[in-house]
Amino acid sequence: CTTAGVTTYTCACGDSYTKDEPAATGEHSYTVLVTGKQEATCTTPGKEAVYKCATCDLTTGGETIDKLGHDMQVVEGSAKAPTCTVAGKEADKACSRCDYKETGAEIPALGHDYKYAQLDADNHTVTCSRCDYEVQEAHNFEGGNTCTKCLYEKSTIDTTAYDNAVEEYEEIIGADDYAAKYTEASRTAYQEAVEAAKKESFATKEEVDAAVAAILSAKTKLVYAQPEIKFVEVDANGKETVIETKNYTYGTPVEFTKDADNIAKWIVKTQNGNVETKVATSQTTYTMIATEPATVYVHLTEEKTEAVQYSKVSFISKNGAVSFVKYVPAGTTLYTNTVDGVEIPFYEFKNWNKASVTADGSDIEVKAVYEFVGTEENKCRVHYDGFDGGVKEYTYDSFVYLFGAEDKTLALSTDGTKPNIITYLNENAFYAPHTADIYVITVAKQQPSIGITGSYASSTDTKKTAAFNCKFFLPAGCTVVEYGLTATSSTGKSIKIKAEAASARGEYCVKVSMANTSPVTSVEGVAYLTYKDAENKLHTIHSTSVTQNLL
Repeated sequence: CTTAGVTTYTCACGDSYTKDEPAATGEHSYTVLVTGKQEATCTTPGKEAVYKCATCDLTTGGETIDKLGHDMQVVEGSAKAPTCTVAGKEADKACSRCDYKETGAEIPALGHDYKYAQLDADNHTVTCSRCDYEVQEAHNFEGGNTCTKCLYEKSTIDTTAYDNAVEEYEEIIGADDYAAKYTEASRTAYQEAVEAAKKESFATKEEVDAAVAAILSAKTKLVYAQPEIKFVEVDANGKETVIETKNYTYGTPVEFTKDADNIAKWIVKTQNGNVETKVATSQTTYTMIATEPATVYVHLTEEKTEAVQYSKVSFISKNGAVSFVKYVPAGTTLYTNTVDGVEIPFYEFKNWNKASVTADGSDIEVKAVYEFVGTEENKCRVHYDGFDGGVKEYTYDSFVYLFGAEDKTLALSTDGTKPNIITYLNENAFYAPHTADIYVITVAKQQPSIGITGSYASSTDTKKTAAFNCKFFLPAGCTVVEYGLTATSSTGKSIKIKAEAASARGEYCVKVSMANTSPVTSVEGVAYLTYKDAENKLHTIHSTSVTQNLL
């Protein structure tokens, strides 16, 4: 193609010469196909065809063809717009040339765009500008006289007297002996009267005065309970003779007298005979305070006994609860360091306020001194729509009153959903359980239930304890037979523990203790409740299990 050929001519005589022929063509003729063209795809490069010269071995072609890349097209109907409460999604995409696809990214829910409008002096409405959400809630006057949400300004009338009256009311209904102290009907009447008088805000001073008067006068509706107390004589042969059965007004001293010189002891039984207090005294008179139904037994001997005066020494624990009672002969000194303090979660017992007491025949009180050793973490967050912000923190075992819930049917839940109900509330109050969060929800109806609302662990130098807060609910017409806890240790051993006393709200605590040297590392608890229904049929129900690790 590029070089001329050479022809040699030779004579017969032997001479020769050369001549350039034929002449060079001057160009290649690429007419012979070596490899065909390779088409490019979305992800793979291609190649042009390769041709060879028909005259020589020179080739041409084979250049790389760039890969095409995906031609992404929107998949019609695959996009989903977000709403206030439901997340959306961007449109899916697909390549028009191959089967490659891309799923659209999630678009977070928008959340409600809240708008607030004053409704009245106590409430405002909350609506959403994007959807049909609408609720009514109380004004939030935190930190001033203007609602932080709808900007409604309340009157600056002095409400100190009103606030004091409400505070006194909350102290009365929050007292440990509130349920036992007054009849159920009078408690209901009292609370209904106060709640009807309470207001979020006032337009005039006269309205404040009227509310204060109504709240204070409502106390007259409270009627003291009158527990029945039976006085029984037990002779030397064990024969019992009922001397008197009488109802006494709650909180009043009751004096029992047996004019005899052969008294051996006095015994008081309460809580249907499950709790027994022995008084080893031969005095002819025994005095007690009427706080619950009881039976007082005076035991006689065949022989005359020497009269000895005793002092009743009551050891008062936290919140005024009597933890121990000792009867000390007159003239005898009792050193209080011989009496252990009651264990209370998150409090450390330090000592008694009196190092010693000397009996003189009168009643003596000794009070426990505790030091708080808990932390801010030792609180229960109670979630309830009626609270400002929807949640309040309470120290464990403190009284929780749900204002504005008088006409609601309530339940306690682990996470605020109905499938996870622990138990129901028989009134709009309970004690904060030993758990991080508890939810109060509204339900359509109630049924017999029992649940473990919380648990905790504690330890001393000699023992370790797992405690379970339990709560049960029974509708009208049902009666309690027995309640308690079945405890199973990590080593597989089980024990059924019958509880002796529950609060008026069906709350009780069961503690499982063992030596610190025990190999048990945790305790699984299941609360149980045995009851009779309105038709006198016996039933037993159980809670879900809760496992408490030991310290």
